[in-house]
Amino acid sequence: MVLIIAPWNYPVYLLATPLAAALAAGNAVICKPSEVVPTTSALITRLAGQYLDPDAIAFVEGGVEETTALLEQRFDYILYTGNGTVGRI
Repeated sequence: MVLIIAPWNYPVYLLATPLAAALAAGNAVICKPSEVVPTTSALITRLAGQYLDPDAIAFVEGGVEETTALLEQRFDYILYTGNGTVGRI
């Protein structure tokens, strides 16, 4: 199980690239798009729901509260792009 936490500055690229790699490696993935770009996050989540397998991929939208709840779960890998302070959490 892989968690991908995407940043705001390249929200599609820095979500899609690790997503493709994680799926190619045979993992199930939970994607957390950035809350700083809500329109892009909503679009990615909507399109993924239409075109990707919901048994392999889930999207969680939201901010700090949702991210904190995700980080309380067990993941084999967490892919995060962002600042070091949040990364250490």
